[in-house]
Amino acid sequence: PMTTVAFSYVAIIIVYVMGFFCTVGRILILMGASGGLLQYDNSNPRHIKDKVSLKDETKALAERLDGAQANTWETVPIFATAVIAANITGLPQDSLDILCIVYCVLRLFYILAYVSGVKALSYVRTICFSTNFWICMYMFGYAAANSPRYTDL
Repeated sequence: PMTTVAFSYVAIIIVYVMGFFCTVGRILILMGASGGLLQYDNSNPRHIKDKVSLKDETKALAERLDGAQANTWETVPIFATAVIAANITGLPQDSLDILCIVYCVLRLFYILAYVSGVKALSYVRTICFSTNFWICMYMFGYAAANSPRYTDL
């Protein structure tokens, strides 16, 4: 029998990988600015921007990529826990998958708005972050309302 993987679990990996791409982008920018791979200090990657002469806009872009990566990875545990709780307590798969697709799209918009450095897009970033917060709270709420009670055991 063929089994299918629920998209909601794949979404956790997608969100994590989005943060990874921010890190890769930051490393590539700093490697290019520092003279390439031989000049890049992988044993101390966070401080290379302080060791090489960077244009202000290059340094700012690297810092925004770092911030987008950090925020993305900070949200992964909450999102993953909400997805697992919703799956365990039976949130209908179609509904859960839609919530996860929306979460992933909004997380991508969040990253793009963050990295762009455009001040007006900071509001888009806030809306994306807030909406994703409420998506997680909805999943937790569903899980809380539909979890077995210890008196039912």
